Amino acid sequence: MSCPTPMQLPRSDPGRSSVARPVRELTASRRLKKRSRSSLSILIRRSRMSAPTGRASTQDMTRHTMLVRERMRVAMVRAKTQAMTSDRRDAGERHDAAMAMIESGRREVGLSMLRDLVRTHPNHVASWESLGLELYRDGVTEEASKCFDAALALEPDRLGSRLGATFVLESRGELETAEASYRRICEDCGESGLALSLFADFLAGQNRIDEARSLFEQALRVDPDEVSALRKYATLLSVLDQDDEAEKLFRRALLLRADDPHTLYLYGRFLSQFAGREQDALNHLERAAEHGEGRAAALVTELKEALAQDS
Repeated sequence: MSCPTPMQLPRSDPGRSSVARPVRELTASRRLKKRSRSSLSILIRRSRMSAPTGRASTQDMTRHTMLVRERMRVAMVRAKTQAMTSDRRDAGERHDAAMAMIESGRREVGLSMLRDLVRTHPNHVASWESLGLELYRDGVTEEASKCFDAALALEPDRLGSRLGATFVLESRGELETAEASYRRICEDCGESGLALSLFADFLAGQNRIDEARSLFEQALRVDPDEVSALRKYATLLSVLDQDDEAEKLFRRALLLRADDPHTLYLYGRFLSQFAGREQDALNHLERAAEHGEGRAAALVTELKEALAQDS
C-alpha cells in the first residue's frame, strides 16, 4: 500500500494537522513581518517626502503673505495717488471757475471762491498766487503778501509768486529791495519775457529810460509774442512821442490776444489823444471794460460826453 500524497490526505488526518499548521503559522508570521517592514518603509518614505513638502508649504505661505501685503501696499499707494490726483483736479477746476468769475466781472464772487479754496486746499499753490495777485490789484497789499509767502513756501521758485512779492515791495516804496528782487528773478529766469518786461517797466517808472528800452528789447528777443512786453513797451514809446512805433506794438499785442483787457485799455487811452479817433478809442475802452478792466469805465464816460458835445 502506497503512501497517500498530501492531496489525498483527509482534512481530518491528524498527520496534516501536526505538520501543516506550524508551516502555515510560520508563513503567516513571515508575511506579517514582511508587511510590517513594508508598511514601515512606506511610512518612512512618506515622512521623508512630507518633510520637504512641509517646508515648501511654509515658504509658499510666507511668499503668499508677502505678496498679499505688497499688493495691499500698492493698492493703498494707488488709492492715495488717485485721491491726491482727484483732489488736485478738483482744486484746479474750482480755481479756474473762480478766475472765470473774476474775468466775467463777478469779482467779489470769484475772490470769495479763491478764499474758500485756499482754506479747503491749502497746498494748492496756484490758488494762493491768484488770490495774492487779485488782492494786490485791489490794494490789499498786506494780505496779498501773506498769500505770496504761502505760495512760495510750497514752491520757492514759482515765478508768478516771486513777481507778486516784488510788486508788494515796490508798492511799499522799498525800491532798492524791489530792484534787487527783479534782478535775481531775471538772473534765474533769463528766458522769461514777462520777467524782463516787468523789470523794464519798473526801470521806466524810475525814469531810467535807456535801461528800460534795452530790457524791453531783450524781452522781445527772448519772446516776440510776450503781450505784456509789447503793450508796456508801446506805452513807453507813446510817452516818448514815438507814436507810429507804439501803435505797431499795440496792434501786434491785440493780434496775439484780442480780448486782453489791459492792452485794450492802454490802446484805447493812446487813441483817445488823437483828434478824429475818439470813436475807435471808445470801442477799445468799452471792450476793455467788458473784460473787467475797471480803469476803462471813467474814460468811456468822458469820451461819450465829448462825442455827444461834438455831435
